[in-house]
Amino acid sequence: MGYTVMRLDTLERAMRIYETLGFQRCAPYYANPLPGVVYWQRALSEPAPALLAVSEQRRDRPDGVPR
Repeated sequence: MGYTVMRLDTLERAMRIYETLGFQRCAPYYANPLPGVVYWQRALSEPAPALLAVSEQRRDRPDGVPR
């Protein structure tokens, strides 16, 4: 599709999952009326750290299922 960056906004309860997936905070890209919104972005050319960890776990197991 030609996309190079994914941007999103979220509230505090969901921030940890985006950090785990390799997102970094960024400047607001639009005006969200909700208080406490945090903006994130992630380069799509890089694999997500959490997905790499699962892939490595599968490689280490004969059945291919992560622990």
